[in-house]
Amino acid sequence: MNASAASAGFYVGLQILVAQVPRGRTIASSPTTRNTQALFLSRPVERSSGTFKAGLYELVSSSSGAGLYSYDSVGSRIQVQPLPPAPSRTPLGDDLCGDAPGSLHDFCQSLVACWAYDLWCY
Repeated sequence: MNASAASAGFYVGLQILVAQVPRGRTIASSPTTRNTQALFLSRPVERSSGTFKAGLYELVSSSSGAGLYSYDSVGSRIQVQPLPPAPSRTPLGDDLCGDAPGSLHDFCQSLVACWAYDLWCY
């Protein structure tokens, strides 16, 4: 996660939280030096509306709301349609998203619920 973030031009915090989840996936999460939240997905998540590719994602807060970005192999940022905030929280989301800054917390919860449990995926 550190190397992926550095190639994208930012750094993650000293504490990276990691969880093994169903279907052989690993999810890692950490606040960044840009006051955003970095998430790493070890294996792709297939949905009827599309795929979350394995790799680094960044949740960013802006005046227009939260944005979700992925990064390609050369560190270029690609906007991904964000999930709506989760209607409730999961214990794993509480663990992985507890340090997510401000409004990014609910979007982080949504991603963790989708990636780990197939809940609230679009």
